[in-house]
Amino acid sequence: MNAHTILGVEIELQGTQTDGRSVLLKQEFGGTVHQVELQEVHVRWLAERFGAADTAGLQRALLRIEAMARELHKNLEITHGYGQEDLTTELSLSKPLVDFLEFVCDGFRELPESAAQAPTTAAAKPAGPRTATKSGELFAEGSRK
Repeated sequence: MNAHTILGVEIELQGTQTDGRSVLLKQEFGGTVHQVELQEVHVRWLAERFGAADTAGLQRALLRIEAMARELHKNLEITHGYGQEDLTTELSLSKPLVDFLEFVCDGFRELPESAAQAPTTAAAKPAGPRTATKSGELFAEGSRK
């Protein structure tokens, strides 16, 4: 049991994720203990309304990452297909990443199209490797438009 008291209200966290979690709120007033039990769905709803859980932002970010991983895998396949580079290892690592992100994102595909804007590419042929003199240039590269 995990209990906290804040401003005269005892907050008790109950259960496990498998059993179902809930929060029990208790307050004594006039010699009588009043209590309310909130299920996980109620707590999540309240957290979203108070801005404590930005799940929409997380979903958009995951959909964007999925699109980027898919694009990376496609470019690796194209480059490998040219026969100049052996990218077997890179392909074997990028495919499970794409599969995992697709699995994670399947639950919220119904978001509006603008939420999951895929990165655009200038051409199907991947660009050659870029070199930078400072690590900051590499990290700033993705934020340029």
